[in-house]
Amino acid sequence: MQLQFQIDGAKAMEQLLQQLGPQVAARAGDQAVRAGAQPIVRAARAKVRKRSGNTAKAIGVKVLRRRRDDTRVAIVGVRDLRFPDPARKNGVDRPALRAHLIERGSSHSPGFPFMRPALDASAPQALEAMGRALGRAIEREALRLAGKLGTKRRRR
Repeated sequence: MQLQFQIDGAKAMEQLLQQLGPQVAARAGDQAVRAGAQPIVRAARAKVRKRSGNTAKAIGVKVLRRRRDDTRVAIVGVRDLRFPDPARKNGVDRPALRAHLIERGSSHSPGFPFMRPALDASAPQALEAMGRALGRAIEREALRLAGKLGTKRRRR
C-alpha cells in the first residue's frame, strides 16, 4: 500500500532546506514525515475493532530513511508489542500476530478493514500536518543559524 503526495510550494521549501544544509534538512524531513503519519495513526486507532484495546495501542509509526537518495518513508502499522494476558496459555497478548486477520479476514470470518480506510480518510490531514511541521522546522533552524535562538551547549 503506497501513497504519494504532491505539495504546492515544495520547490521553495526544497531550496530553503538546501541552503540550511544536509543535517538540518534530514532533521526537518524526519520531523515532517513523523508529523504526517500521526493523523493516520489516530484514525487507524479509532477504526480498529476493540475487544481488549491492545491492537489499537499497538498501532504506531516508524520513520525510515534511505541513505542512497535521502528519501523518508513513514511505516504505519501494528507494532509487535507484548501485553500481559492471564487468559492466554502463554500469558502474553501479541496483537501484531492477528492484525492482518482483523484487516483482511480469514476463511472463517470477514475482515474489518481499519488501516486502508484510515489512510484514505486522513490523507489530507497528513499532508497538512507535514507542511506545518516542515515549515516550523525550517523557521526554527533559520532562527538558530541567525543566532536568535539559543543552541544547546554541553557542560564539561
